Amino acid sequence: MNLAGATVATAHVRFLATMVDGELAAKLNRAITNNNEIVALSAADRTHLLAVLTETTPGGLLELRNVLTKHSAATRKREAQADRLRRERGTTTPAR
Repeated sequence: MNLAGATVATAHVRFLATMVDGELAAKLNRAITNNNEIVALSAADRTHLLAVLTETTPGGLLELRNVLTKHSAATRKREAQADRLRRERGTTTPAR
């Protein structure tokens, strides 16, 4: 199964679903039930998963943790660049 660009075995997705709750747990369990190959994750889902995937993450989830960590760093970098550009232009709110 593909989560955030990382290949994760179904057994590990099942374990991951026990580490979270609410809609994210339901989404992961539905993906298992429906034999989905790809699971779309929102930014909030990614943040939640990264929070539960700690330094002691089981080996089968390390790739997912690494991918989520890289995504998070890239997002923070883009946000910092956008903030810098807004300050340089003298605006304080994001352009729409």
